[in-house]
Amino acid sequence: MNKLQVFVCMALMLGLLGCNDDDDSPNNSNSRWHAEFVVANATASVTAPFSDTFLFIREGEGLFIWQNGIETRITPVGTSVRPDYSWSISGECTFAYSVPGEPSESSGVFFVDTNGVTTQVWDRGSSPSLNRAANFLLCAGPAESDVESGIWKIYLPSLERDRLTAEGITPCLGNNGQVFTYLVPQSTSNGSVLTSKRMSDLELLRQISHVSQSQSARSSETLLIEVIANLEGLQIPPAIYQTSVSVSVPLHLIAQPATNMLLLEDGSVLFNRMIGDSLGSLVIGDDDRESIVSDSLYSASGLSKEYIFAAGPSGITRLSWY
Repeated sequence: MNKLQVFVCMALMLGLLGCNDDDDSPNNSNSRWHAEFVVANATASVTAPFSDTFLFIREGEGLFIWQNGIETRITPVGTSVRPDYSWSISGECTFAYSVPGEPSESSGVFFVDTNGVTTQVWDRGSSPSLNRAANFLLCAGPAESDVESGIWKIYLPSLERDRLTAEGITPCLGNNGQVFTYLVPQSTSNGSVLTSKRMSDLELLRQISHVSQSQSARSSETLLIEVIANLEGLQIPPAIYQTSVSVSVPLHLIAQPATNMLLLEDGSVLFNRMIGDSLGSLVIGDDDRESIVSDSLYSASGLSKEYIFAAGPSGITRLSWY
């Protein structure tokens, strides 16, 4: 597994998948979105910072990459990959993923380079966030271990490790790798404390309470958060806010109740409205205006309106604005 050769970006292998219309397509009569069904029985797409390439998983089958109509397996058959994989924030065709399980050659955090070579970075850990240009990744250590919990920085290719924090989960690099965020779960209140720090000196920048998930922009100060409790800690319908990752500016409400937020490079935000406890329409908000993208898709991934991929009942659909 340490040197597993996989197809990533350079080779074209396997047969083309058929692309056809599907029930997952937008059905808003005024929509200017074009939908194309691309991968069946797939979920959790994570779009690359270039072209129309994305990673996805199939339940019980493992991790795959899709590029130009071709899907290729990354992990061995039956590998249970977590949906926490991510592309390098610096834009290279490299990514990292994690596999749950007891420490072994087939579990932990893995890095895949541009030649398709897979390297086990650590035989434990989760939620890798990669900066290939600076040759390191961040990941969370096992929370149940006092000596291994928290956020770790692992250098490539030496695989030396530095423990950056003693607690925290889901680290995420932002603003071209200058900052990182992570969540600290709170047992006595709803949600976690989102913490952001400067990467260079670990200076504390911000802390925001009652956050359930977040997204840092790749190349700006923008931060999206989902808040699930009020200032008193009482549960509220999930609300999406936009703010700064490093400056204590007020939170700007994007939508409520809403979840599954995605920040695009032009500043617009995609999210799913919620109807009670169920997901509603996939919506895009731009300049305080909203429009429906699809009534049946969710968990969108992408950088621009040219290439957005979202999950639906039958698999993954590509959306593009025209």
